[in-house]
Amino acid sequence: MEKLTLKFYKIDRCGYYKEKGINSDLVSIEGVFDNLKEWLEKDNKQLQDTLTTDILAKSEQLPVYCIDVSKSKKGNFLVTTWNKVETTDSNISSIKIDEPLLTATKNVVSTKLPKNSIPGYATYFYIIPEEEILATIKFNHISNGHQGLNSYIKGFLTKYSKYIQYEIDKDDKSKIKITGYGISKIDCDANLYPYFKSSLKKNKTNTQRILSNIGSINKIIRKTTVSTTIQEDKDFTTKLMKYLGTTFLSKKDEEFQLKYEMKLAPTKDNVKEIIKSWKSQDSWDDVGFKLKGEDNPIWLSADIPSKEFEFDIKRDNLEFINFNDLLEKLDDKSDDLKKVYSD
Repeated sequence: MEKLTLKFYKIDRCGYYKEKGINSDLVSIEGVFDNLKEWLEKDNKQLQDTLTTDILAKSEQLPVYCIDVSKSKKGNFLVTTWNKVETTDSNISSIKIDEPLLTATKNVVSTKLPKNSIPGYATYFYIIPEEEILATIKFNHISNGHQGLNSYIKGFLTKYSKYIQYEIDKDDKSKIKITGYGISKIDCDANLYPYFKSSLKKNKTNTQRILSNIGSINKIIRKTTVSTTIQEDKDFTTKLMKYLGTTFLSKKDEEFQLKYEMKLAPTKDNVKEIIKSWKSQDSWDDVGFKLKGEDNPIWLSADIPSKEFEFDIKRDNLEFINFNDLLEKLDDKSDDLKKVYSD
């Protein structure tokens, strides 16, 4: 049996929109993932051909590739991505867990990667177009890959979908200029913009309780996960280790779970700002508010629909399960899933 945790997100935007438009003018959520599936299966692509964007490089996150898009009879999708981890000169560096700090810098082990390989880990996403729902599926890894998927789908819509209309550069035939988006050049619209955005689907019970008891809050607690594959997190962890009186030493792809708390009496605007930040930043695992006279904090994550399941799933190897088998079992649980993510 496999234990997996599903966390549910609302698909806020998916497709092509006018600058201030609310609805996608050109394609539905189902149409976007149908097109992604067609694109992946076309021309016998290699893994390196599935990279859609350099947005991740700009934010100092590592590249994301797409392994597979499977579609069920119910019209739902399972998207599987491959998330690259950092290397040094095609080597993965590591330090033994019991290595003394005094000798750690001298005893780094570099494991050579096989030639032309992309080291990484798999992440899985269950898409329910009819409900505008995206669920991350976590097996072995702390990271659920959600931020990478958002950038990946937007990159696909921007550069590779069948709705792209373009002109070939007159001076350099190898370059193209995107002129807009449409079913054909005739109905090409230069005022459409590609978007893909999904955010944690949150209920409101605890949020309302917190806002109703502003005067009783005397402590705020944050729990989060930081990853050394993201430069901002790596810098933060390095500074934190200095405060602890030691040097930051880590495997290149390590993740840390942190928890810290502050005693303070926030204003209502402070609390609203914290809640807004938590909603918009998937990297915030949880924020808790301690009320006077109560033993346990009120955690915002209690409003996030998520659930652990156990499935008997066929596994191809340590990273990959059988895609169709997982998708079929998720569809079979659709009624139970809906109870979790429905308000």
